[in-house]
Amino acid sequence: MSPRALTLPARVLWHAFFWTYERATWQYDVMVIAILAFVGVELYTDVAWFDSLGFASLLWTQLGAEWLLFIVAWVAVRAGWKAGATIAVGYAAWAAAVAVFFGVRRWTGSG
Repeated sequence: MSPRALTLPARVLWHAFFWTYERATWQYDVMVIAILAFVGVELYTDVAWFDSLGFASLLWTQLGAEWLLFIVAWVAVRAGWKAGATIAVGYAAWAAAVAVFFGVRRWTGSG
C-alpha cells in the first residue's frame, strides 16, 4: 500500500512508524522530542518509585552499571570494526602486490 493512498492521519502514522521524515525537518524534531520525552518520563517514574521505597542508590548503581556495560561493548565493537578494516586493507594491499609480482591484471581471489 502506498502512503499516498492513505488519509492524512494514517499518512502521518505511516511516516512516523517507518521514520521516513528527513533530518532537519520539524516532523523529525517532533519525533525525536517525543522519544526523549517518553524516555525521560520512564526514568522519572523509576527514580520516584525507587526513592519512595528508599532504594534510589540501588537504581543509580544499576543505571551506572548498564551505561558502563554499554560503553565497554561500544568500544569493543568499534575496536573490532577497526581491526576488521585494517585486516581488509592489509589483505587488499597484499593481493595487489601479489598481482603485480605475478603480472596478473585483475586479482580474482581464486587459485
